Amino acid sequence: MTETDNNVTQAIEGYIEKVKVREDNSLRNILLSSFFAGFMIALGAFGSVNVSAELPLGLAKLISGMVFSSGLIMIILCGTELFTGNVLTSFHFFQNGFKVKSFMKLWVLVYFGNLLGCLAVVFLLDNSGLFNAFQDKLNSIAAVKTSLSFTAAFARGIFCNILVCLAVIIANEAKTVQGKIFGIMVPITLFIASGYEHSIANMFFLPAGNVTLSAFLHNIVPVTLGNIFGAFLMAYLLFLTSKIRKDA
Repeated sequence: MTETDNNVTQAIEGYIEKVKVREDNSLRNILLSSFFAGFMIALGAFGSVNVSAELPLGLAKLISGMVFSSGLIMIILCGTELFTGNVLTSFHFFQNGFKVKSFMKLWVLVYFGNLLGCLAVVFLLDNSGLFNAFQDKLNSIAAVKTSLSFTAAFARGIFCNILVCLAVIIANEAKTVQGKIFGIMVPITLFIASGYEHSIANMFFLPAGNVTLSAFLHNIVPVTLGNIFGAFLMAYLLFLTSKIRKDA
């Protein structure tokens, strides 16, 4: 195994261990941390709509992705709980057996907290009047997302979280703040520019676009499953690649 291979596997294992350690935090702390993570993702999502509203399509996607990445940058630098990063522990479950405590605290509670954070931003922005200039754009974004088939939403969720998890791992391995920011911005900009689906971001986009509960679930369920599978697939393929090179 090369030094690079070893660094990759250690980076993934190290991040999973960091997530597992937080399992010992109180329910209150995990919920508050995940609430703020959802809040930050929603702020980044709304900012991405603001900056891209009047730009040509290609440039709009690029700038939107760069601004959206601010949400994950704040999450990583503040150390809050984001569901799509925490599902990297799915690989740990596969290797070491399913643990109900880990699942309930690091997945279910964090997912619920992220949702509350996103809904809080939707409520505050709606009452601030800032949605007024962008409501048609938000409605259009939500309509596109809810028109996806289960398969399309699931596949886009896979691609999304492969990139999000790579961003998380790179940022956690970076030694400087600048390195963390750049390590997050590159894959997140790619995910936004490509049109992939992020379950937590959609917890902002869909309510902001005034969708019904059934339409919300029509998108959120397959995207969430895709995000989970994407995290597992990314970690598994990197581990498998390292193992093949070691045995060669």
